Amino acid sequence: MRSSVFKIVFVFLLSQTMLFTIPLNAQDSPDGKKEEPKPTKEQRKKDKKKWKEDRKQKRLEKKAKKQYHKKLQTKKTRKRMKKHERKSKRINEHRGEPFYKRWFKKKRGR
Repeated sequence: MRSSVFKIVFVFLLSQTMLFTIPLNAQDSPDGKKEEPKPTKEQRKKDKKKWKEDRKQKRLEKKAKKQYHKKLQTKKTRKRMKKHERKSKRINEHRGEPFYKRWFKKKRGR
């Protein structure tokens, strides 16, 4: 008799918790996030302006770092860096070397 009372109480509590938790879950959005109100046009403008300023600032910092690094190098190294930069730009644009450079290239190892 004692175990049957426990079973009845357990089933009752389980059913009550399920009944009260289902409506709470139904109120949330499907992906579990609370829906926020859409930003106004002015807010979007402010956000875009802030984003542009941040982007500009980051670009300037990056440019300053690059120039500082270049300034530390010797003249010969800067020249070599410039040559390789141009070569990499050509490769990244999917343009090969001109035909006359390919024809008259120095052969290595011969």
